[in-house]
Amino acid sequence: MLDDPQVPLVLPEWLTPLNRELERTVDRLRGRSLSRLARPLTDGPGPAPTAAEALHRLAQHLADEAAAVEGRTTRALPWLDVHVLPDQVAVVGHDLVVALARSDQPDDARRQRAAAAAAALVAIRQPL
Repeated sequence: MLDDPQVPLVLPEWLTPLNRELERTVDRLRGRSLSRLARPLTDGPGPAPTAAEALHRLAQHLADEAAAVEGRTTRALPWLDVHVLPDQVAVVGHDLVVALARSDQPDDARRQRAAAAAAALVAIRQPL
């Protein structure tokens, strides 16, 4: 059965932190220059991934989590241009939020996934 697009999804309150961190992260990404996303995420010794590479890995992680919640197999996300990364993170992040809201997994498992995803969003947003 397809979801009725006319009926809005009401998120449980425990998903609010994940949804909020997703919005904050995407807003920060949209405010960054493309050249900033092409630079290493952190300064320091040794090679560091670029912000774009780290964001792509985060998007893949969020997509994998959504697939796991829905009982689907994971698929590799395509590597898109840097200017599309904020939208890619937004889409897969919202997919995870919806999957968690609709899942019949135990509440504690869903809450743990939501908290871990929110923490990953905060962790990547801080060095941006």
